[in-house]
Amino acid sequence: MPKRLTTKRFESTSVQGEDSFVVMRRPKWKELRPYMKRDEDSDMARVEIGEAVLPNLIVAWNWVDDDDKPYPLPKGDPEIIGDLADAEVNWLMDCLNSLMPSEEERKNSPSAS
Repeated sequence: MPKRLTTKRFESTSVQGEDSFVVMRRPKWKELRPYMKRDEDSDMARVEIGEAVLPNLIVAWNWVDDDDKPYPLPKGDPEIIGDLADAEVNWLMDCLNSLMPSEEERKNSPSAS
């Protein structure tokens, strides 16, 4: 029986310190589709995707605020994304990008033939 690979754990030492991590799930097509026709390279597109999609993709983390108090999961409080430092949000967006198929993978997919 196949096991669907839906989550990936990322070590976040560079933005949250030693032993920190984030577990993200792969986005569903319906979550990304509204953003597909936009200029993905623009800063505003990154902001819109981050605000709309990231809170629902983070399934576990051990991140803390400036007072070292644990953040709750953003799914329950999407405003948490707005409280993060820009480096933290950019790091999360890079994680999201790494979950997406590369251009080469898309070209070699069965539907691309």
